[in-house]
Parts: sequence; structure tokens; C-alpha cells
Amino acid sequence: MATIDPLPTIRAFVERLRDAHPNFAYIHVTEGREVEELKEGQLDHSKATLRSIWGDRAYIAAGGFDGETANSTVEKYGGLVAFGRKFISNVSAPLIDQLEAVVLTTLHNSPISPNV
Repeated sequence: MATIDPLPTIRAFVERLRDAHPNFAYIHVTEGREVEELKEGQLDHSKATLRSIWGDRAYIAAGGFDGETANSTVEKYGGLVAFGRKFISNVSAPLIDQLEAVVLTTLHNSPISPNV
């Protein structure tokens, strides 16, 4: 049986979790987002509700963020942002970027550099 609106159930769960475990480290919520919502930096009612229930505790949001939207969300609403799909699919990308930066810096500062 499918739930038409899952928010009441999730809200009750988060409230009980908050009340029963006041020292709970964090809550990690996958926030489905539309492209327009990400660009505008807006949260729909359900996401704002869960954030307000959880209060000042660590709240980790996941769901379609890039660097720009993650920064704007954290600045506007606080909490943390988790990255997944874009980074998990190519875990070596950050390492490749760092390696390229080291190689280029070394080549430009080397006596055998073609730019000398």
C-alpha cells in the first residue's frame, strides 16, 4: 500500500528520534529536488519542516547538489551537504585534477619547461 503523503510519517519519526535520543549525532536526509528549485536555492515545505523539527543539530542533506547549490543551501539554511552520484561514479576525478596541477606547476617551474 503506497502512502499518498509520506510527510506525516517521516515527521513523526524525526520528532520521536529527536525526543528519544537528544544526543543523536545527526540526521541524513535525501532531499529530492527539481532543477529550478536548486537554481533558486529554495526548499519546499517538507524539507523546511524536517529542518525545523531537527533544530540546531547536525542535518545532512543529499540530493542533486553541486558546489554552487551546496554553498547556497548551507549559507541559507545551515547544516551539511553530502555528495554522491557525481563523485562516486568517478572517484579518481579529484585525484586526477590534483595530479594535473602538480605536473603543470612542476613543468612551468622546471629548467626543461617549453615556456622558458
